[in-house]
Amino acid sequence: MSKQKSPNQIAFDDFIKTTISPLLKKSGYKKSGFNFNLRNEKVSIVINFQSSSGSSWSEKLFYINIGFSFDEICLHKGYEISSKLKESDCQLSGISFRINEVYSQLPACFRIFEAVNTEQLKVDLAETFSDLVNKLALITDLASYQKHDWFDLLVDRPGLKVLICVLLNNRQGAEEQIDKLLIRFADREKLNQRDHWYKKYDIQPH
Repeated sequence: MSKQKSPNQIAFDDFIKTTISPLLKKSGYKKSGFNFNLRNEKVSIVINFQSSSGSSWSEKLFYINIGFSFDEICLHKGYEISSKLKESDCQLSGISFRINEVYSQLPACFRIFEAVNTEQLKVDLAETFSDLVNKLALITDLASYQKHDWFDLLVDRPGLKVLICVLLNNRQGAEEQIDKLLIRFADREKLNQRDHWYKKYDIQPH
């Protein structure tokens, strides 16, 4: 016997079906569960709706995650290039983040409960997603991502920035990111040595 769904879970399922799916499918995204995937030249993109463990019968909580997996990084690391990703896959071959990191007017966690009119949520997110798909369409490979406003999302991942610069033959950019790593790990043996990072990212010393 299947478990009965709460009214708020039903409202969430309807929100995905009637608001999100039509908008994303029109832009070429394919739905798999609560993931929407797109292949955009040399990038695989996923938009994920993640249920929160804090959800209950009286309240549905969820997050919206976005991830990119770059073909260049997959080939460099020996990973399979796939058009059907989970958001967690992108942490190995690209980047993932929550939607509020690029749309600060949105909450980190969304809520559906009986006292809330979900129609306003549909309006707000429909507008955001129209802008989102346009910005994601600009990301087609590592070079386009490096020029994108969202490249700054890697502020806490200078190592990935080093790798991107190396794969794009940008020696100066790689050196600048290594400088940041040396500062971050100033008190760590090996990690505070430039040669360590040269070896890790296969950079020839001067």
